[in-house]
Amino acid sequence: MKRHLLAASALALAACTSAPPATDTASSASPPTPTTTTPTTTPQPANVMAAVSGGKHVYETFCAACHSGGDETAPELKTLHTFNRERVSTALSDKGLMALQSTLINADQREQVIAFLTAPPAALAQLEAANKSADPAGLKRDAYRPEFSYPVRRVR
Repeated sequence: MKRHLLAASALALAACTSAPPATDTASSASPPTPTTTTPTTTPQPANVMAAVSGGKHVYETFCAACHSGGDETAPELKTLHTFNRERVSTALSDKGLMALQSTLINADQREQVIAFLTAPPAALAQLEAANKSADPAGLKRDAYRPEFSYPVRRVR
């Protein structure tokens, strides 16, 4: 009887310990290797990059004339990149600060500009790298489009 009691006590004590159960080292798999990701090198999805690229083109065509730093009333591009999506969207709405200018672009172009201005820095860096590799000398220019009514700014 003492043996059974001693065996039951040993079994209960073994079940209460916090040590992991012993396993055969030959059959156990190696511990998983930790993986790290760097957010700055993670490529952006193609649809995001297409919207950002299209938005940059729309920005350069319609917005850069006033937002390039020559006009003290319009914030520069580096400031616009700090705005959140809601602020840019409100400014480009029918009742926003840029209501008149937003009539020059359609809804898709408006969404592309918003995507460009609110893009994460990694997407902007990826876009710049793609542009540099496509045109290393920087010679690619948009052609004049006579069918387009270019906005003219009055000088006071």
